[in-house]
Amino acid sequence: MCLLRRSSEDSKPLLQQSDQQFRVFFIQCFDNSTEGVCLVYTMLNNQEQSKFDLYLPGKLVASLHYKIDDEDNEVMFVYCEAIEDTDKDAHCQEIMKRALEDARGRWLKVNVTCPIALKYMEQNAAEN
Repeated sequence: MCLLRRSSEDSKPLLQQSDQQFRVFFIQCFDNSTEGVCLVYTMLNNQEQSKFDLYLPGKLVASLHYKIDDEDNEVMFVYCEAIEDTDKDAHCQEIMKRALEDARGRWLKVNVTCPIALKYMEQNAAEN
């Protein structure tokens, strides 16, 4: 799934930064040690619905819902859901890792109410 490819009709991106509903954060490839395959993730920030969506090519695999408090410069991770049953723990860990990187990059304080997000943060306390 490539959302920023150029069309053959003109040289403008199919989705432009200023008018798009979704913002592409990254495309990440990593070796899943249990299967020995390389997975290519795309994470989108769906700002209208206040959630991050994590995709594998052609399918949504996980979402992380959030609330942003601009006044307190804080993001609250409300709940994480695995859409795809296969590798659901890996998908939730990947979306949490990237969402935390995004929050750090924007200097946001992080508040967590989601049990999955809390578990991830406890397991990776040294990195957080």
